[in-house]
Amino acid sequence: MLTEICERYQAIYQQTDVVSQKMIRTFGFPAISADEIGFLTLYFVRFKELNQTPIKAIIMCSSGIGISELLKLKIEAEFRNLDIIEVVSSHNADTVLANHPDVKLLITSVKLSSSVAIKTVLVSALMTSEDKKNIETAIGELVYGN
Repeated sequence: MLTEICERYQAIYQQTDVVSQKMIRTFGFPAISADEIGFLTLYFVRFKELNQTPIKAIIMCSSGIGISELLKLKIEAEFRNLDIIEVVSSHNADTVLANHPDVKLLITSVKLSSSVAIKTVLVSALMTSEDKKNIETAIGELVYGN
């Protein structure tokens, strides 16, 4: 389980290790094992998840209607930690993103011709299991800094 903790919560694990080493030096504590640091990491992850504000996201499709509304429903049902601000057409994506500087995630069914300054996940309009995994990974990167 330690390997999975280290991979999934890498930034929190590393910071917990750094703080643990400082505690050992400062207070003369005995060495803290990697397993114990992993256990402590899970406490910090749990605390962070309990106190997490939803990630603001935009869903972008070619037209902004129809299938994109179905995609929105699927995403909202699957990912409770996302706050879908708007469903937009790819034609006005730049304007919408400029109007919502607090948005952290763009979920799109359209391949972008230019890059955007926020985390972007390309999904199919039908929302496959691979798409769900990719969204979950993006959320993890935004929340835990991995």
